[in-house]
Amino acid sequence: MSQEVLEAGAPPSRDGIPAWVVWAIGGVALAVITLGYVLAIGDLVARTVTMDHLLTQVESSESAMKAAQDEFTATIEPYSAGDMSDADREKLRADLADVAARGRDSIAAAGVGVGATNVLPWQGNVAEARDAYLRHNAAWVAYLDAASQDPDEWFREQPEVNSTFYDARRPLVHAVTLFDLGNAMERIKVIYADSDESNGGSQSV
Repeated sequence: MSQEVLEAGAPPSRDGIPAWVVWAIGGVALAVITLGYVLAIGDLVARTVTMDHLLTQVESSESAMKAAQDEFTATIEPYSAGDMSDADREKLRADLADVAARGRDSIAAAGVGVGATNVLPWQGNVAEARDAYLRHNAAWVAYLDAASQDPDEWFREQPEVNSTFYDARRPLVHAVTLFDLGNAMERIKVIYADSDESNGGSQSV
């Protein structure tokens, strides 16, 4: 059998995709997948760091509120018997005004820390949590500012203080990442549990 006959009976040759193209496509796909993982991990770390900072500032604010409550209680305790002279009343009012002014300034300073939490543009839920808590901090500042001018304000209902505290809970919870690396959810639970026990975030009277 001649060479010509063999060639005539062979199937036509087909040009396949060069191996280097296959490797190149695979390499690009792997790079894209790897980049996606890197970006996802980077975002998780960034959100964790941001939430840690925010909650640290919230905890500082809550501590300032509790300190104001404790100082208020300590100030009125000596007069709890109710037998007060006019001079006693004047002194108590002056002392309560001073307590309110100190508490206002301390809570306002803590609010600056909350507001200074840097949030990346795509971390909208963290920004919402920050802003929701800032409304609570601002309500406390307004409350104690009023009490520094009129100590009777200490004994009046403050619905804005109470409502803004509980309104901030849901945004804070929603800002926690699925993989809660910083134990943020537990910290939020402690903030609200402590307040339920001691009125740290809500009004004491």
